Amino acid sequence: MTTNKWHNVCRVAHLQGGIRAISNPGNEVVIIPGPDNKPNKKFNISRYPELIRNLEKQGLKVVGIDFYETEKQLKGHSPPNWRSFYGNPSKNYPAWEAEDIWSCLANAGFEKGNIEFADIGRRITFEIRATNWRLRELSEAYNTELTALCEMKKFNEGTKFESRNSFFISLSTHALLVEICTLRDYIAEFIASYILHKYFPNSNIKIKTMSGLRKKILPIASKDNVFAKELYDITDENSNDPWLIRLGAYRNLVVHFVPLIDATHRGFLVQKILRSKIAENYPSIFFPIPPNPIKIENLRTKGLAFSTVDEWLKASTNYDCDKDAALDALDYCLEVVGRMMILANHVAEISPTSPKRPELTQKDIIEPISFEST
Repeated sequence: MTTNKWHNVCRVAHLQGGIRAISNPGNEVVIIPGPDNKPNKKFNISRYPELIRNLEKQGLKVVGIDFYETEKQLKGHSPPNWRSFYGNPSKNYPAWEAEDIWSCLANAGFEKGNIEFADIGRRITFEIRATNWRLRELSEAYNTELTALCEMKKFNEGTKFESRNSFFISLSTHALLVEICTLRDYIAEFIASYILHKYFPNSNIKIKTMSGLRKKILPIASKDNVFAKELYDITDENSNDPWLIRLGAYRNLVVHFVPLIDATHRGFLVQKILRSKIAENYPSIFFPIPPNPIKIENLRTKGLAFSTVDEWLKASTNYDCDKDAALDALDYCLEVVGRMMILANHVAEISPTSPKRPELTQKDIIEPISFEST
């Protein structure tokens, strides 16, 4: 259903730092909160597909978009259609593609009577969806913190702080790291069972984790298999781009050692000004996480990071997220979610079984079909 050339849908773009851009049917877009303590910024787009492109031209990174398409969604009776964003929107959203193709792979397994293939397909489908929803929860936690500060007129650039809302930013970060690493291990199990299985013919041992794949298959397979070599490199801390092993180190920290907010110092959030390309200054939230999780994991394995309370307090007082090259949790999570979705899509593309979309026939209908008004 469209209104002229506009889809009859309300879009809420989640932006870095907790900022929001609201696009109702029509040309107008509203950015909340507004720049420089001014009222919410408004601008126009000429066509429906231009929302993301226009926001990025302003230097505003898009985390994802909520699509409100029904009255139930607008009233909060059902969730919006959430799509995390990573890359080129003209090629769709990698998370949306991944959830769809893995659901179809699971269905293909059922139709072929291969219960193990169907089972792993359904588990991967669930974790793709769960991981992306965790990203939305993290973005919402940022927005809650930012909105409260701005509405109470307490936003002050550079201020380090912690509020009752801050806990939920840390909690949502932890939840995402655990969820995405579960997805990582399910994908590794699929790779070991259906793609690189010839390199590990021992059918009595099931590989269930990425570390198991790395230890038992990748050293051999990477010698003559291009995909295995790519996996070997991203799980090697000495490679040029060890993003997957770094992700695992973050997860290990929060599961086995310490909350990220206290990994290297007494934790806090930072009120930062996001300077856009068109000279607008937007208030935003920055949750600093250490850039070197592997180093911290190795240190924590040996004991505490500090030997005295004074050392801990000094590190906390002197901590500078810019000087110490800290990463923002939301920015980092967006990056690794996007890369994990691209990996999931690639694994699906080289699956030995082709995806099969479910098809309903007359014999599948057991009672009259009814339509519920939205």
